[in-house]
Amino acid sequence: PMGASPWDVRCAIYTRERPNGICAPCSDTPSAQFELCRAYIEGRHADGWKALARHYHDQKLCGGGTYRPAFQLLLREVEAGGIDRIVVHKMSCFAPSLGELSSTMMILDYGRCSLVAAAQGLDSSTPGGRRVVSILSMLARPETGRRPACD
Repeated sequence: PMGASPWDVRCAIYTRERPNGICAPCSDTPSAQFELCRAYIEGRHADGWKALARHYHDQKLCGGGTYRPAFQLLLREVEAGGIDRIVVHKMSCFAPSLGELSSTMMILDYGRCSLVAAAQGLDSSTPGGRRVVSILSMLARPETGRRPACD
């Protein structure tokens, strides 16, 4: 991006709103999720972390799978090499199932992008964070065809 130094860590914030407050893992409002993520990035400013201007937000989508417009745009930009870190409120807001987390992490690895869950202190670019993500990915089982009412 214009004006970015080669040492900047380009951070994208992804938030998600759940329909009518259901599915407790993402029950915080999108603005509260955003502010937590923004503050987390600002706290890493000395390490070169910079929040991208674009905010990736999916509104009140229900149903299975990863088809969320902002999520898909975010993954395309990761594949294009435009994002170094994705900062989310909680892992469950980003990838509601272990299978989705596993497949999404493959895309992030390909794009050399890491995932940070600000409220949980998890950063997949650190050795400890990478171990946690690896363990979660190993636990992922093939989808059985059953989908939760809201992902």
